[in-house]
Amino acid sequence: MASSPAVRCQLGLAPERKEVWVEEDAPRGADPAYMRQINATNTLRRLYRAGPMTLTQIVQATGLARKTAEAAVEQLAARNLVAEVPRDDDVRPVGRPARTFRFCPEAGYVLGLQVGGHRVSAILADLHGTTQAKSAAAVDRDAGRRERLRAIGAAARECAAQAGIDLAKVWAATVGTPGLVERGSHVSLCHVLPEWSDFPLADELADTLGDALADRIPAPITVENDTNLSAVAEHWRGAATDVDHVVWVLTGRRYSAAILIDGSLYRGADGAAGEIGWLPELGWTKASEQTLSFTGAGGTPAGDSAVSMLSRAVAGDDDARREMDAFAAALAPGLTALVLALNPRCLVIGGGIAAAGETLTDLLAEHMRPHCLRLPELRMSTLGDESVALGAVRLGLDRVEHSLFSLAR
Repeated sequence: MASSPAVRCQLGLAPERKEVWVEEDAPRGADPAYMRQINATNTLRRLYRAGPMTLTQIVQATGLARKTAEAAVEQLAARNLVAEVPRDDDVRPVGRPARTFRFCPEAGYVLGLQVGGHRVSAILADLHGTTQAKSAAAVDRDAGRRERLRAIGAAARECAAQAGIDLAKVWAATVGTPGLVERGSHVSLCHVLPEWSDFPLADELADTLGDALADRIPAPITVENDTNLSAVAEHWRGAATDVDHVVWVLTGRRYSAAILIDGSLYRGADGAAGEIGWLPELGWTKASEQTLSFTGAGGTPAGDSAVSMLSRAVAGDDDARREMDAFAAALAPGLTALVLALNPRCLVIGGGIAAAGETLTDLLAEHMRPHCLRLPELRMSTLGDESVALGAVRLGLDRVEHSLFSLAR
């Protein structure tokens, strides 16, 4: 038997037939202001995901009465989240022209930041995730914490200047860093950057930026492990957009893995999930010593040697192919352990070696297949140096979306 809206509300159940209650359908005693918030949030969600809609389409999509839908749109327009689409003067419709409304992605922005050993980078995107500006700068590997923080701040300001906005329009910033991250704000352990352990990176970056970011969402600056962010980016816009169970593996100067389960990051109890590169028995230490590990930055002898060898291996040079096979043999045990433990649908390899493409994935499959119960699809990262900053943008968007669509009183 169908229950009344009041009973379903008390039980925490969704309303029947309609996705939201209009004010006239609300349970007796319901707060009218809260009901208007529900209606506005539902309308915003539709416009955010579906694109421009006429008022009639909004009514049909939300189940709201026309008058209530108009009030919701006006409420959102007052917050600069929705705008009416100008009519095309060249088109002369029959009868009264329909009013069309759109979500305003330019209402705010998100920043994706990356701090690495040799460089820092930033990507600025609007609230639909469309890139508006990029910035990157070289940093000395021996730079201390203050110098590195200043470089990150400069990259953020450069992006804002390119886009012609003030940092006060940035709703969320996420910074990707090597090391173990706790509580989304604190770097607890990092062995690859000087002075980069046991400190509140989010707070110190806020000080560097002068608390310039918008206050539209709580704690606008968050911190995440860089390998984790690469996995998020690959799932969003890279080689793993079609799968939800993913392991992303960083190769190069350091080796680590990131884990997506049902499309969500798995960090472990203390943010250390995927750090199996610390186990020497898996052979990744041996892999990092090989030329094809790309341990040298671009333009250095080690980096140039790796690029040359990779190109020759892909072209079929026998000596270079043997080097690549040795690299695959060293990498395979760790990858196999991850596959056996997690059973991912897809395993993505990142780092400079990603340019090897099928030449490497075929060799890896040969070494892994005898030991895997279910060999996942092996793919190479398609995002290059931007993967961390792009993943940071995506996490920032997730936080903005949660704030926009929450119904907290």
